[in-house]
Amino acid sequence: FALAPSVVLSDHEPNMRRLARRNVQLQPAHPCIAVESFGWGVGDPWPSARFGILIASDVLYGPHQSCRTCPQELARFVDLLHHALALDGLVILGHVERNCMAREDLRQALQRRFTVRMLRSEECLNLAVGCPGAGVRGSVVFLCAREEGSQLLAAATTAAAGVRGRQSESDVRDALVSDVRDASV
Repeated sequence: FALAPSVVLSDHEPNMRRLARRNVQLQPAHPCIAVESFGWGVGDPWPSARFGILIASDVLYGPHQSCRTCPQELARFVDLLHHALALDGLVILGHVERNCMAREDLRQALQRRFTVRMLRSEECLNLAVGCPGAGVRGSVVFLCAREEGSQLLAAATTAAAGVRGRQSESDVRDALVSDVRDASV
């Protein structure tokens, strides 16, 4: 949280919000962390603020007709991201393929509102360090920016490419934080 003056954690599920609040209480050095219930269901609350970086992972799943993701759900999700993202911000979205068309459906939905760069796991993770599961190996990361955020998108893509040669998780974290900080200054 070194880059952000404030952080908002969000989950639609009450049990996950309780867990997040408990984790926040264990972080006394970071008093500016809030826990909210934002979502993309019909009638769900949306944030009133805009954020420079949105991070979402493992948030879209569920089969729909012909093994596709529900188009209305995807549209609401992308609209929420667009609404919450600052003009020069960046969305980092981790996605694990759960049905045969979900990744392509998500990519197309994101491209309607953002400039999108999709990274395969081997493009942004050193798979030899702490990534044993098939889910990680089959996952992707979508980097999304509005046109105004294309410089940050380019920096994040470059930073991710540099991750493959890193030897430890802390090396990876430090490199990404440094590169994104440099791009947002």
